[in-house]
Amino acid sequence: MYTITLHARVDHGTLHITTPIHVPADVPDGEHEIVIAMQTTPAPAREHATWPAGFFEQTYGALADLPIERLDHGVLDERDPIL
Repeated sequence: MYTITLHARVDHGTLHITTPIHVPADVPDGEHEIVIAMQTTPAPAREHATWPAGFFEQTYGALADLPIERLDHGVLDERDPIL
């Protein structure tokens, strides 16, 4: 018996296998019974929950001498359709 670990995603009741499946070289050609055991894996931790310190100061580049100003966007008329 061989154990093969692969990663897959279930969407709306369909199993999507997202990695190629390679088997050990000593697995003989022919018919095989495949048993799938599903285990939920936790979502990977985000490396940064927010922008790293100094990110904007370091990446603002050529515009660093210009002030950042948010212009007035006006008020949406409730009668206007939202696209």
